[in-house]
Amino acid sequence: MAGPKKRLALFAAAFVVCGLVVSAAFSQGPGPVQPPKQSSEPQIKPGQGIKVDVSLTLVNVTVTDPLDRLVTGLDREHFRVFEDGIEQEVLTMSS
Repeated sequence: MAGPKKRLALFAAAFVVCGLVVSAAFSQGPGPVQPPKQSSEPQIKPGQGIKVDVSLTLVNVTVTDPLDRLVTGLDREHFRVFEDGIEQEVLTMSS
């Protein structure tokens, strides 16, 4: 009698798992959203710059000595960063 009960339990478990998979598949969003069509005239003309205000910018730096060996152990107080001639604060640094 343990055989049919075990088979019924496995069937019930498989049924629940299939139900969860189907439910998850149908609960997904409508799929990829198409981007709006661009007008035939570009908003930015060639050669024109883009200006964006940001609060944090990543700057990659590699420091080498005169023999092209990597210099390590530098801290943020060893660096000065300028934007348009104005010194910017170095908030964090990692290697």
